[in-house]
Parts: sequence; C-alpha cells; structure tokens
Amino acid sequence: MGAKHFFFYGTLLDRGVRRAVIGPPADRLEALPAELHGWRRVRVRGKRYPVIVPAPGSVVDGCLFGPLPASAVARLIRFEGPEYRLTEVEVLTGFGVPTAARTFIGGVRIRPTMADWRFDDWRRKSRSVYLCGLDSRGSRSR
Repeated sequence: MGAKHFFFYGTLLDRGVRRAVIGPPADRLEALPAELHGWRRVRVRGKRYPVIVPAPGSVVDGCLFGPLPASAVARLIRFEGPEYRLTEVEVLTGFGVPTAARTFIGGVRIRPTMADWRFDDWRRKSRSVYLCGLDSRGSRSR
C-alpha cells in the first residue's frame, strides 16, 4: 500500500481512543477533516463501534491522520483485529483535494446494521464504557 495517511471515521476520531490505541505518537497527530464518498457509516450489530459499507451517493465524514510510524500501524491493526481489513481509499480533504489514505473496512465477520452510527451520539452515550473496555495495549475487550 502506498498511502501513508489514515482515514479514521469511528471511535478513532476520539483523542482518548487514539491515545489508548496508538500510544505516544497520537499526541503529535493533527487531524485534517476529510470525506469518503461512496460509503456509509453504520452500527455493527451488538457493538459500540461502526463499520463502513459501500453506498453510492453517500458520504462518510472523518479525519485524515499521519503519516504514522510502523509501531503505530501495528497497534492499529491489532486494535481493529481480524474483523477489519486495511484497504486503500481516496478521500477528499476539507480543501477538496483528493488524497490517498488507508482505512479499515469490515471483513466477513462483521455484521453491519442499517442504522447510522453517529460520533456525537457515541461520545455522549458510550465513550466512557468503550474506553474502559480497552486493554493496556489498546485492544478492545471481546
């Protein structure tokens, strides 16, 4: 994969989650608003986190981060686990510039719902419980 930046669209938009998952490099990351066209962010059945699914005409808002050191990428992959796979996408920055990025999309184990997942709702209702469910290595408790 050639992209050096990551597009985050879910719980990793939260500074506390990024810090727990990536470690100290997260403190130096700046967020650049970005959009992923042709996808929709939905809730995962029975979970507090989202997945994106192909949806022509839809747009997922998120942020572009990076570049990340290899150690941070390894931690992200461990955090997302086998449910997600890393793929390269093209996002539009807030300035309308197309940019290559990597993001995580659901694999065959993910069970998406048809309900939209909203970051503000998650932050208000689930953030504290979610953060408590991360282990010392930034992985989700299963």
